[in-house]
Parts: sequence; C-alpha cells; structure tokens
Amino acid sequence: MAISYKDISKILNDEIMKNATGENEGTLIAEDLSNLVDVGKVVNASSDIDMRNGLKTLVLGIHNLVLTRELNTKQFKLFRTLEEYGGGLQRIMAANFHDAQSTDYHNLENGKDYTDGKFYGTDASAAIIEGTNDFKVPVSYSNDFYRTWFSNREELLKWASLVAITERNTIKKQLFELEKRIIVKIAYDSVEDQRNVKLISLFNAMEGRDGEGEATPENNNAWTLESLKKYRKEFAYFASFCKEQIANIIDYVKEPNKKYNDGTVVTYSPSEKIGVVGLTQFMNDLKFLGTPVEFNPAEVEFETIPYWQSGGTDMLPNYDINAKISDKNGEEHSNVVALVYDIEGAGICVVDDSVTIKEMPEEKFNTTFHFLSNKYYCDKRLAAVAFTLD
Repeated sequence: MAISYKDISKILNDEIMKNATGENEGTLIAEDLSNLVDVGKVVNASSDIDMRNGLKTLVLGIHNLVLTRELNTKQFKLFRTLEEYGGGLQRIMAANFHDAQSTDYHNLENGKDYTDGKFYGTDASAAIIEGTNDFKVPVSYSNDFYRTWFSNREELLKWASLVAITERNTIKKQLFELEKRIIVKIAYDSVEDQRNVKLISLFNAMEGRDGEGEATPENNNAWTLESLKKYRKEFAYFASFCKEQIANIIDYVKEPNKKYNDGTVVTYSPSEKIGVVGLTQFMNDLKFLGTPVEFNPAEVEFETIPYWQSGGTDMLPNYDINAKISDKNGEEHSNVVALVYDIEGAGICVVDDSVTIKEMPEEKFNTTFHFLSNKYYCDKRLAAVAFTLD
C-alpha cells in the first residue's frame, strides 16, 4: 500500500509546520494537500540549516510511517513479539511423561500398605541455539528536490511512496531470506540426524524391487526418479505413495513421541503448530505427473519453496541443484524435497529498528540508514522430519 495524501499531511503538520517560525507558525496542511504551497513558503523563508532540518524531519516521518506498518511476512510463520521470543528462548520442556501406574482404589484391602515412598519429579530440558542477523538499508536524496516536492502534491506523494515502498520491499526481502535460511537449517539438521523419510527406497521396498539396472514395469530392478518418470502410471502410483507418507508423518508428529525430534524429550505438535514446506519442483511433479488428487494437508501451514539454497543457471528446475543443502562447513545433503516441522521450533524477533541520517552539505544530499537487528533461535527438541528422493 502506497503512502496517502492524509499520511503526508500528518507528517507535515506534526513534524514541520508545528515547528515553523514567523508568520506561518501554526499553519495546518489540509488532508488533501491542497495548501501544500504553504509548506513551500515556510521552507523558502528558512535558512539553509532550517531547510535541511525540515527535509530530515520529512524523511524521518516517512521512515517512521514504514516502521509502524506490520511486515506481512507470512511465508513460514517464524516472526515473534519480544514476549513470545523471550518465552521461546527460555522454553523449558519436561524430559519425559510420567509413568502411569495401576491402582487398586476400587478394590482396597484392609491393612495393606499402599505407599511406596518414592518422589516422582519432572526432569527439565532446555536446549536453544540462538543467533543474530543485522542489516541496514541506505537511501539518498538531494536537498534541491524540495522545490518540486512542496509546489506539487503529486510529486511529493510520488517521491514519498517511492521511498517507503522501496525500503519496505527491501526489508521484507531480507527478512524473508532470514526465514528461509532457518527453514533450510531445520531441513538440513533433520537429514543430518537421520530424521528423514527416503521415499524411493521405501517405494522400492514396498514393491519388492532390489534388482540392478534399468527399471521397467516388467522387471524387478529398483526404481530411480529418472526411470519412474518414463512410465506415467508408475509415477502416478509413486506420487500417491509420497503424498501418503507426508500425510502419515503429519499425523504421527501429533502424538507424543521421541522419534521425530532430537530424541532428548517427549514432544507432540498440535495441528495448528505443524508446518509443511515442499520443494516447488517436487510438489508440481506430484500434481502434474501424479494422480489428479490435490495434496493440501488440512489444518496445517503449507508452503512451497523454489529451491533450498541455489536455483542454478538452468532455465528449468533441476533436482541436482534445487534439492541440495550445504552447511557452513561444506557438508551437504542432496535430494531433499519436503519438510514437516513444528513452527514453534524456531523464531525471529526484530530487537532494534532505527534510522540515522548522514548529511553531505558539500554535494547537497543526505543519506538515511535504516538499521534492523534480528535475533533468532532454533529448538531441535520439537518435531522436524525431512523427505528425500533417496
């Protein structure tokens, strides 16, 4: 959404006109900017320093308007308020459920001792990996532009909207990249910890295929992805199998378990806390080469991602590139095509959001720097299962 006339009039009235001096003091700018020329009178009557301060105030007002807007980053539901982030960071989980015991309370016997004298406490688990991501967005503008801005409301609005939209889109792009890197880390860790479902291996085992060489419907050789795609009916069957396995895991992680996390605590994920991320190429293969039944898991967050870390240079998607994930040490996992995870297993919080201005009077321009500092965490105690074409 672009900045409106009303937004600009509020900035001018609150930040510039109320501080104007002389005969123009107290002048109010109409919401439709019809008397915008009055601002021009104030600025033209000011000294160079006052004019530059006025321009700084206008730019800061535009920045503040951007800052108060909610960043609509819906992709992976990882953004948290300060309170939510603090809670996630200090999350303490019970290491195990208590063991339920049989009881005779409906058949009590006279004189029998029913006390065992044991203390049944709860072992706590706390394990969070935390990191920081910082960046800044610079925007420069010329002081001489004010002559156009304050004599023409359309030009002022066009410039203000350009500053706001460009800055907001840059910030959203950077924050989405941070979200994506965290999802990639969760997927990599899942495969690294062997919490992954090997789809083609399972499919071959189900069909009893273990022979070597080119697979066909007539022989018993093990399928590869390439050989499956040569036979439409067989691939449609494989696609249905893949959808079933993903749907199975979605249901399985809802139950108390230690299989689908790092194994340190018993955990479970309610439907509204489960996210599914599918590689775009994989999901389209299931949709167009598989059965006509759409895969859209009920009650869970479902997103697609074009590639984990690199899209490569090929015009068409390529599993060899798109489905590969590497860590900072260069270790890599290939054929990763989907992820089922608990969305509370990671979080991002913007802890600093501020703007500074650097003035360059020698060349009559100013540069604003919008700083954002982001804290993030990952919690491997919550469920995460990757799917690979192995």
